[in-house]
Amino acid sequence: MHHEFVEEEKYTTRFNGRLIVRILRLASPHRRWMLTFIPVLVVLSVVFKRHILDEFRNVRRLNSRITGSYGENISGVKVVKSLRREKPNLAEFGSLTGDMYRAGFRAAWLSALFLPAVQLVSACGVGLIVLVGGY
Repeated sequence: MHHEFVEEEKYTTRFNGRLIVRILRLASPHRRWMLTFIPVLVVLSVVFKRHILDEFRNVRRLNSRITGSYGENISGVKVVKSLRREKPNLAEFGSLTGDMYRAGFRAAWLSALFLPAVQLVSACGVGLIVLVGGY
């Protein structure tokens, strides 16, 4: 089943690539400029993807550190109490959760900013086409 999906995805990607090339060839040379906003969308997507992935990786890394800290404190509760490490461990845990909150906020903010940015570039492209096409 999975193999069929991969083959279908490869076919779809090849078909879409061929379709784009055909559209570019069919567009008259003096109107190809109308398609120039497409590379802007591609660059925008690549840049956002890189930053969003970095932020979500940071969130996962911090989540792992929080889980490890939590597990160590639970399993070593007697040692923590005997060494009077409650306050330092709590401060460390608070710092980790604060870092994760900020990293999660940045990741969510970038993800939420992506769609409006794409829509803005698309709207500018359509507006340019309408403006120039109207003359």
